[in-house]
Amino acid sequence: MRAAARRNSNLASALNAQSRLSVGFQQQRSFSDDSVVLSNTSNRLDIKYNGRSSVSGVRATVFGGSGFVGRYVINRLGRIGSQVVVPYRGDGMKTRHLKVMGDLGQIVMLPMDMTDVDSIRQSVEHSNVIINLIGASHETKNYSYDDVHVKVAHRIAKTCAESGNVKRFIHVSAAGADADSSSRFLQSKAHGEEAIKAYFPDATIIRPCDIFGHEDKFLNRSADAMRFLPAVPVLNDQQKLQPIYVQDVAQCIINTMVNTQSPGKTYTLGGPEVMSKTDLLNFVMEQTVRQDSSIVDLPEFVARVYATVVENFAPVSWRMLSVDDIDRASMDNVVPTKVLGCEDLGVKPVTMEKEGSVVLIRHRGARDAKHNQFDLPKGYGKIDAF
Repeated sequence: MRAAARRNSNLASALNAQSRLSVGFQQQRSFSDDSVVLSNTSNRLDIKYNGRSSVSGVRATVFGGSGFVGRYVINRLGRIGSQVVVPYRGDGMKTRHLKVMGDLGQIVMLPMDMTDVDSIRQSVEHSNVIINLIGASHETKNYSYDDVHVKVAHRIAKTCAESGNVKRFIHVSAAGADADSSSRFLQSKAHGEEAIKAYFPDATIIRPCDIFGHEDKFLNRSADAMRFLPAVPVLNDQQKLQPIYVQDVAQCIINTMVNTQSPGKTYTLGGPEVMSKTDLLNFVMEQTVRQDSSIVDLPEFVARVYATVVENFAPVSWRMLSVDDIDRASMDNVVPTKVLGCEDLGVKPVTMEKEGSVVLIRHRGARDAKHNQFDLPKGYGKIDAF
């Protein structure tokens, strides 16, 4: 009991220290129980970039910070001396790697229940920047897409509006989010954006295409399939994709925080190249040195039967395909024309070839005689690489 009381006291001290920082602006807000109307709003953040041990003036709460994209966003916040609150659920040991991304005491882990408004209020009461990265690629028996993408977003936005301290609200959605989509995932993402906009009309919406990186479920999942399966089944192999590197997504999120033009805007983020799903798998095959793998077309009927069975009887970690994945496979996941993107945030995304090959190094198979040799300049002949 004494240890728990000591931890709570330390946490309260850390959060109270945040409230004493001056950010250089004031915001007045009036609201009712049903809606919040922003008035006399100033979105300017006076940020000082003096390194990790400085005080930047940013006090951010990053929801979903323990996820794939979250660690990269928190790392960038920590570099500029920001104070970051990271709400988490479950085992706190899974968030300890985030502590070292900022100076001592600057990254505060806070246990939270997303169904408890008081818990959310404690996470945001001292913050001037909110970044919502919460999302789910699959539904579970406990949480549907609507629970995760809409209800949680609504609770966060309403609680932040009531606090009266938030100057920037950045919400990460998904490319193709549309309330009229045939995909329930994309429908819920669109409804989540509407829930945020109801309380924060000046919120910045980020819609990334497929994201790849070292901890992704994009390139790594394809490489794992090639490792264990002689033939990789593919649904709609001509679907167009425009994957973007996770570091570029994180930098875009940070840039929206300081860009005076970003409030109220929606940015769709994609990489510099558009490729088909077949091109992507061929790239993975080449980088992992698994030319003996093959790609086979997966009929939609078979895919739906498999996805239905897996969703109802298998653990989430075993789900390689869901029914909603099949619906989304019929749509191209690319950046539409005439929309705001990475360039508008001052970010030039890197190519799949440059960073994707680094991600796939750990999946490389055994090299055959052909790959064990390389050409040297004329006169040196040919030697074995290994």
